[in-house]
Amino acid sequence: MFIALYGLVLSVFIPSAQASVRNWINTKSDRMIDQLSIIQAELNKLPKTGPVGSPTTLGYQSQLFESLDQKLTIEVPFSEEVSVDLVVLVPAIYPLDGITLSPIGFPERFYIERIFQDGTTEVIADHRNTNYELQGIEPQLFFCPDAKPIVGIRVTTTRIAEEAFLAFGEIFAFAGEYNAALNAQVVAPKPRKKNLIWNTPCLVDGHTYYRPADRTSTVDRHEFRSFSQQVDLIFDLKEERTIDELRLWPVLINFQYVQSYDLGFGFPKDIKLEVLKYPEDPAPELIFQNAEELPAPGSTPYMKRLPPVHARYLRLTVANGHLGTRPNLQKRIFLSEVEFLHRGTNLVRNISPIANTYEHDKPYKPNPDILTDGLTNDGQIVPLRVWLIDYARKKELERQKKFLEAKLDLALIQEKNRVVTVAAAAVGLAIILALMIWVVRLLDQRHWANMRDQIASDLHDEVGANLSSIAHSVEMLSELIEMPTALQKKLLNSTTQTAKMTARDTRRFIKILNPKNKRISFESQIRHIADQMLGPIKTSFAMSEIEAFNGLKPIQQWNLILFIKEVLNNTIKHANATEVRISTMRDRANVKLILQDNGCGIDPDNLPLLHLELRAKKMKGKMELESSRELGTRISLTLRVKR
Repeated sequence: MFIALYGLVLSVFIPSAQASVRNWINTKSDRMIDQLSIIQAELNKLPKTGPVGSPTTLGYQSQLFESLDQKLTIEVPFSEEVSVDLVVLVPAIYPLDGITLSPIGFPERFYIERIFQDGTTEVIADHRNTNYELQGIEPQLFFCPDAKPIVGIRVTTTRIAEEAFLAFGEIFAFAGEYNAALNAQVVAPKPRKKNLIWNTPCLVDGHTYYRPADRTSTVDRHEFRSFSQQVDLIFDLKEERTIDELRLWPVLINFQYVQSYDLGFGFPKDIKLEVLKYPEDPAPELIFQNAEELPAPGSTPYMKRLPPVHARYLRLTVANGHLGTRPNLQKRIFLSEVEFLHRGTNLVRNISPIANTYEHDKPYKPNPDILTDGLTNDGQIVPLRVWLIDYARKKELERQKKFLEAKLDLALIQEKNRVVTVAAAAVGLAIILALMIWVVRLLDQRHWANMRDQIASDLHDEVGANLSSIAHSVEMLSELIEMPTALQKKLLNSTTQTAKMTARDTRRFIKILNPKNKRISFESQIRHIADQMLGPIKTSFAMSEIEAFNGLKPIQQWNLILFIKEVLNNTIKHANATEVRISTMRDRANVKLILQDNGCGIDPDNLPLLHLELRAKKMKGKMELESSRELGTRISLTLRVKR
């Protein structure tokens, strides 16, 4: 019983313990895998565009500082009062090793102020006391949740980096989608490098290493191409609208065929914007015309702040396209997209312009519809503010992903070691459990062996002695009676024989109980019992699978002998049989004992044979009875045995 209970506890505990161990081992890595899945899902929604080559300008660099703690102030005044809610400082980027883009000159300590109309200021970002941790080359965002009307921003550095100069690629100041800092008159110390790509105006011209487009929606050769010296584009805004910014997107030429400095191939050097009262107006109003020849724009859009103007009809004239390193080619104008904006919102999306047609454009005729569909030849245009925020978020997520992947690799190694440890512990535990079960079974066997020995000893000492005393007393009593009657002789003789037979059976039972004694074969016991009880009745045997019966537990063997005696005793008393057949056989995992006679059968009034059924139940066996006056009685007992 103890072993069965112990096995039941183990069968319930071990699977739950194994599940708990597996959960404990895998919880950490599973949690990180889930986090990586969440990060990757968010990354999939963000634009795939990264840094692009050959921007028009690189930004601003200060003079070399004599001390790293020297202060430097950059002030960006606005052309009007606006409520700025986001300031963006774009690090200056340079390929220090000729390939990898790295930030240069970003200050270690600084603070940002907003300037009000009355000249007072308020700090909106303060990093004067601790070094600012620049994580990468992405734009650095500084939000102003309590946006207030201001006329400018000021950036003051209190400690610069080890390069001993300050550098920014661009400064943006957003009021919603509107970049108030674009083309502002920046007030800053004399730049370290004063040229076309490093200068004070380059700090707010909108050009960076980033092109705000999503390359996930690539459109091959989606561009406007005209083999002309000049192209006039007339826009009808359908109603009078206010515009304050112009953006022209260059065409990206495949790097396989041109050098990086040819990215602005075909982009106009001369731009003119006019307001028309009607499409054929002969006296337009000039809004903008560049005084100097524009440099090649590289891959980023050309952004120009315009004086606010109200108009319905606009004429954009672009001329004298860049030919890069191939000046002998035929003149041509290449553009990818044209945008007219008000407060950062494009007003001409899906409004197709009318383009003039020149003889040398035939038979090829450029399609002006693609200039306002929101697509460039490398993807979908993304609003500038949205793109800057998304790109900063993308770089942060990529760092988190890289950090988690490193942690996951370490966690998987640790979990593998834990699995090995747990497996070794499980093997050790299994060995300990096996030893415990073996010890418990050994103790159990010893306990029952002691009980058998005690019972056998008691039977031998008490029952055997008492039966011998009874037989001796009956023999002495028969000698004391001088002239016993026939009945007295019969009773005295019967009592003596009964005592002797009971003593003999008791000794036989003691031998069965004591495993140290050599057991008598089960077949020999059955033959002996049949010969002793049936006497002159003819008996036949068909004995097989005797080893299975010999392997029964002692208590089962004893009950089986008593069962056989009961059946044979009933046969002698009631069956009037002349022949009895005893057989044994195996039936799959069971053994079967069959006792059959040719007697008169059993009277139905005497059924069922409760005493025999109870004895079969004690042995956990199944008894079957077939009886008739013509065929006699057949009793079978089926027992389950171990193979």
